[in-house]
Amino acid sequence: MGDVSTINLHINSPGGSVFEGVAIGNMLKQNKAQVNVFVDGLAASIASVIAMAGDHIAMPANAMMMIHNPWSYVVGNAADMRKEADDLDHINESMKQTYLAKAGDKLDTDTLGTLMDAETWLSAQEAVGYGLADEVLEANQAAACVSEKLFAKYKHVPAALAGGGDPTPQPGPTPQEPKQPSLLSQKLKILKGSV
Repeated sequence: MGDVSTINLHINSPGGSVFEGVAIGNMLKQNKAQVNVFVDGLAASIASVIAMAGDHIAMPANAMMMIHNPWSYVVGNAADMRKEADDLDHINESMKQTYLAKAGDKLDTDTLGTLMDAETWLSAQEAVGYGLADEVLEANQAAACVSEKLFAKYKHVPAALAGGGDPTPQPGPTPQEPKQPSLLSQKLKILKGSV
């Protein structure tokens, strides 16, 4: 990026690889620029750890942050399983240190452990209350497309996120009905001037 004085990082992510996220966070922390983080919609899992690299973290009132204990898949024998559990414990401690460094005296280790054990989905106001964000902004007014398959990985996705605010399942198209284009593809057509 060259010699910049400010980095404005916008996050809307359900998470991903722990070590890639840690690397991103560390690169941001090592940069001499002022890092302003904006959680535009969601900073979940490792994306919440990346957000902690911000010198200032702002969240619109309708954005969320999700924190949880790291998890993994492993194949192998009992020794492999025990090693993976130990590795996850080390990763968990590293994540806790990142959150606690940002939170200061607003969050203690026991409370953080309870929140992570419960896979906690924090509102913007709750994130500020725990010291994991600095400012609540006016709510965004936006339409979004959410991957049900992606959110199926988590245990406690708020109904407003999982189903757009309506927890009642909606029937899908029957085989004789043509499938409607997704909201994302409709938006792309509009942006490209194809509509």
